[in-house]
Amino acid sequence: MSGDLKRWLNFGSGVGLEIEPTRLRVSVVRVRPAGATQVASYQIESYLERPAAEWGAEYAAFLKQHGVSHSAAYVVLPRSEAIVRVINLQGVLDRDLAAAVGYQLDGLHPYGEDDVAADYARLGDSPWVLAAIAKRETLSFYTTLFAEAGVAVANVSPSAALIWAGLRALNEPPPSGLLLWAERETADGPAVEVYGESESRPAYSVVFDQTRLEDAARLRSLATSELRLDAATEPQPLPDLAFTAAILSALPRRALAVNLLNEAERTSSSRLWLVPTAILLAVLALLTTAYLMQQNYQNQKLLERLNQEIARVERYQAESAKLDSEVVALRERTKLLDTMRLRTPEDLDTLLDLTRILTPPGWLMSLDLTRQHIAVSGEAPQADSLLQTLDASPRLKESQHLMPVARSQGLDQFRVRAMREGLSAGPAEVKK
Repeated sequence: MSGDLKRWLNFGSGVGLEIEPTRLRVSVVRVRPAGATQVASYQIESYLERPAAEWGAEYAAFLKQHGVSHSAAYVVLPRSEAIVRVINLQGVLDRDLAAAVGYQLDGLHPYGEDDVAADYARLGDSPWVLAAIAKRETLSFYTTLFAEAGVAVANVSPSAALIWAGLRALNEPPPSGLLLWAERETADGPAVEVYGESESRPAYSVVFDQTRLEDAARLRSLATSELRLDAATEPQPLPDLAFTAAILSALPRRALAVNLLNEAERTSSSRLWLVPTAILLAVLALLTTAYLMQQNYQNQKLLERLNQEIARVERYQAESAKLDSEVVALRERTKLLDTMRLRTPEDLDTLLDLTRILTPPGWLMSLDLTRQHIAVSGEAPQADSLLQTLDASPRLKESQHLMPVARSQGLDQFRVRAMREGLSAGPAEVKK
C-alpha cells in the first residue's frame, strides 16, 4: 500500500499508558490523515500506595471526559522490567518462525522456563525478529492491579517494540543511523534508556542503570559502537512513550505483533461508538446511490423523450420534403401546361406561313412539326425557289432539301426541312 493511501486510512482515537515507579502517565491521542494530536494527558500519582478502585475511577472519568471510554489502553512496560533481543533468522519462513524463536528462547533470558512470558515479531520484511521477554510474576502483578482498577488493557509491550512501530506508524521509515535516549527514574535509581537503529542493528534497546545523561560521552560511545555508527552521531530525545502507545492504540494494525499479555486477558477496544457513524455512512451511501440512479433514470427518460421528439420532427421533415417535391412537380406541370397553351398559336402561325408560301397548284403530302424544325413533302410548280421563300419567313430558317427534286406530271416533287425560330421557351419537342 502506498504511503498516501495509508495516510488517508489513519482514523481513530487511542489511549497510551506508561508505567513509572511512582506514577502512571496516560495520554489520549486522536489520529487523522493530517497527523496525530494529543487530546489530553493525565498522571496518576502514587498508584501503588492508593486503592486501585480510587485511581481507577479517576482514570475512567478522564477517559469519559474525552470521549474514549471505549478504548483499551496500550501499556508501556518499564524497560528495566523487560528483556529485548533482536535475532537474525535469515532464510526462516514465517511459518517456521515460531519454532526458530522457541529454539533460541531459553538462551535469551536468565529465568526458568515456566517463569517467563515472551512474544516476538518480525521487523518489517527483514530477517530480523524482535523478541520481548518479561517475568510472569511481574506481568501478573500489573494485570491484577489494572483489573482491580477497571483499566481495560489491550497490549503490554516494552518500549523498544512501541518505538520501532511508532516511528513508522504515521511516516516513512526513518533513515539508518538513528540514536535516541532519555533519562528515566527506576526503583533502583536513575537510568538512561537508549534506542537506536542502523544497517547492522535494525533495533537496539538498552538501559544503563545508575547512570545519568551527564555521562553522555561514554553512553554515546557505547551506543555508536554497538550500532556501528559514526562516533559524531548526535543522539535525539526519545519520543513520549505514552503518546507513542496511544498512536498504536488508535492504529493497532500499525503496531508490532508483540504483546506479553495473555490472549484471555486482552481487551479489544469497543467499536460500538462507531455504529452511529457506520449507520450514517451507510445511509449516505444509499442516498448517494439513489441520487446517482435517479440522475441516470432522468437522463434515460430525457433521452427517450428526445429520441421521440427527433423521430416526430423527422417524420414532419419527411412529409415536408414530400410536399416540396410535389410542389415542384406541380410547378413543372403548370409550366408545361402554360407552354403547351402557347404552342398552339405559334404552330398555327407556322402553318399559316406555309399556306401562304405553297399556293395552288402546289400542295403538301406530309408535315412534321416539332419545336425545333419542320419537315414537309409535296409538289410545287417550281421547287427550286422554295428554299429561298421558306428562309424569307420570320418563323423559318436554314431550309434544305432532304432529297433531290424530281419532276412528275408538270410539278416538282420535293422534301424540305427547315429550322423554326422565334418560339417561346418550353419542352424540347412536340410532334404534330
